[in-house]
Amino acid sequence: MPNFTLQILILFICIGVFAIACALWMGAPKTPPVLQSIDRAFGQADYRGAKDINVFESSAGQLAYRHYAPEQNDNIKGSVILIHGSSATSISMHNVAKHLAYAGFSTYALDIRGHGNSGRKGHIDKIGRLESDIIDFLDHIRPSHPRTLAGFSAGGGFTLRFAVSADADLFDSYLLLSPFIHQDAPTQRQSADWAGVGVPRLLALNILNAIGVTWFNFLPVIRYGINPYTSDLLTGSYDYNLATNFRLPDDYKAAIKSASKPFIVLAGANDELFHADKYDTVFASAPGLVDIDILPDIDHAGMVLTPPALSRIVNAVQRLQSID
Repeated sequence: MPNFTLQILILFICIGVFAIACALWMGAPKTPPVLQSIDRAFGQADYRGAKDINVFESSAGQLAYRHYAPEQNDNIKGSVILIHGSSATSISMHNVAKHLAYAGFSTYALDIRGHGNSGRKGHIDKIGRLESDIIDFLDHIRPSHPRTLAGFSAGGGFTLRFAVSADADLFDSYLLLSPFIHQDAPTQRQSADWAGVGVPRLLALNILNAIGVTWFNFLPVIRYGINPYTSDLLTGSYDYNLATNFRLPDDYKAAIKSASKPFIVLAGANDELFHADKYDTVFASAPGLVDIDILPDIDHAGMVLTPPALSRIVNAVQRLQSID
């Protein structure tokens, strides 16, 4: 009888290993179609006056950023660090940075590692690397206080991730611009088809990581619907490490309940990726919530490109940095 039990156990283990191997091999993400509204909006945006890329050597290698200094250096009000959305680079935050600098804020737009000029596109070496990069950046640049970390879309989700981390006090406030919360959150539009997720591979990697096996984290689990003509600039896929790190923790509800630093949420009423009217529900339990501002007639990309939205962003930062 013990031998039979052992044989059954070995059989189940073999089946499990085979299932995981199949999921890793055949469960790759598929590339969705180009999301025309976002591709068109950023493709037609005005990037005149964009600042040059600067780089420094962080603990994990080169990290790139653009610095938008206020025109009047004797009247710097504070600093803002900008985090771009999924697949993008710092140039996508140019218009936000330009308006904040004009208003007197020393503004930095980062190429998050795995994007643009920061490391190998689509890859990071471990989960938690992105937070370490932010800390290295602050140590290197030492931006003035009050400091605000502001992120757009997936970058908004990562911004909130940092806001609930052990290092949240490195910033005085946080600004979330049309933030991605979670694929199962009420804000998620099921019709949105911007990212293709390799669910079988993702689930297999979740299981392996739960038991400490990280050998296969280099495998891509997400592909984005980017225009082939922009593939040199944008990042078309994320490996498991990057996809897991550049977002809120999976238990997003618990994370939001622990968000105690002051933060504001801005989103467009016409957002084609997220239900903007559901942010109230999602953030109802957040102790640090200052305000949720839904802008009429603004879509997803318009949140960081259109004059009405840019004006509201400046006002939100002014409001956050006036909090004692």
